[in-house]
Amino acid sequence: MTKSSNAACAAGIVLVDAFPIVTIMKLCQGIGPSTGVALIDKDKSYYLTNTASDVDTALGIIISAFTTLNALPLIGGAITAQIAQLTALKAILK
Repeated sequence: MTKSSNAACAAGIVLVDAFPIVTIMKLCQGIGPSTGVALIDKDKSYYLTNTASDVDTALGIIISAFTTLNALPLIGGAITAQIAQLTALKAILK
């Protein structure tokens, strides 16, 4: 029977309830600290990261860059609708 638990990963070490799980397969890039879920079934265990915060951060950066570009005289507000769409998407994903 597979069990799932909230987990966190930092410096390549996955922690479940503050205990390191050494033999867990990380199904993510594992570059930075993250939170996610550990799936544990007998001798197999997997860590899946929650990427929602990564998407939120990326959209925030894109919206900020587009807003800056939109203010330039050359662009002149031509991408206002696209900024509104990205902002709405960011709100939905929260």
